[in-house]
Amino acid sequence: MSDLRPDIGPALAIFGLPATVTVPGGQPVATTAIWLPSVPVETAGVFVSTDRPQAVLALPRADISSIPRGTIIQVAEIEGGPVRAWVVEGVDDTRPDEIRLIVLPS
Repeated sequence: MSDLRPDIGPALAIFGLPATVTVPGGQPVATTAIWLPSVPVETAGVFVSTDRPQAVLALPRADISSIPRGTIIQVAEIEGGPVRAWVVEGVDDTRPDEIRLIVLPS
């Protein structure tokens, strides 16, 4: 059975924001990111407890195949907004062409 989910490419073209991803000890990689709806605090595997939903970013796996906790992502929250640094707290989901990350302001 084939996977019927749409490819992330069209969504990146419409909603994507320029982002720079720097894994610990690595070189910065330019890519595109999409902000997704926040997830509830009960998400398994997160390090920092909070009483507010946590931010989720989707990145194409073609640009960065593995993104460990502690990775820094520089991206604006809205188009034309100021670029902020975010730290990866954990992985929310991994799909064939994208990785969804829980991020916290750095």
